[in-house]
Amino acid sequence: MTAKLVVKKESGELLFDTSKICYGLVKSGTFTYMERWQRKYLRGFDLDPNKGSSWEDSFRAGDDMYGFSLSQAVSPIVFIVGRGCFNGSALAGSDMYFYYSGANASTKFYCFDLMRNDIPGGPYLKTFNEAGEITFNSLQA
Repeated sequence: MTAKLVVKKESGELLFDTSKICYGLVKSGTFTYMERWQRKYLRGFDLDPNKGSSWEDSFRAGDDMYGFSLSQAVSPIVFIVGRGCFNGSALAGSDMYFYYSGANASTKFYCFDLMRNDIPGGPYLKTFNEAGEITFNSLQA
């Protein structure tokens, strides 16, 4: 059996159960300008769209990409408040970059990732599931 913390209201309604938690907030804030993505057009309908040589830069302005980066991401989930459409992510070493079009510097983001067992500090409460994976770490928001 594993340790867990279950907190209920006086009415019996479940308020908190560490055995059901596995994600925590790892980063939040507002988007920053990342880069501009040039628009492309297919040079001909008979060309293979999977080949880079089949495309050329459009005369139209590109799309401004806003977003943020996260270090040591494992399985992130992002929620945004405001304008923006997710266009993709990229890895560079241990950093993951998230790109959104139609967004601006006022768009807020909240990024959650799996609970981690490598956050320094204390005192703390940590719980683990039967497989030994951390399900709750009070040091993580």
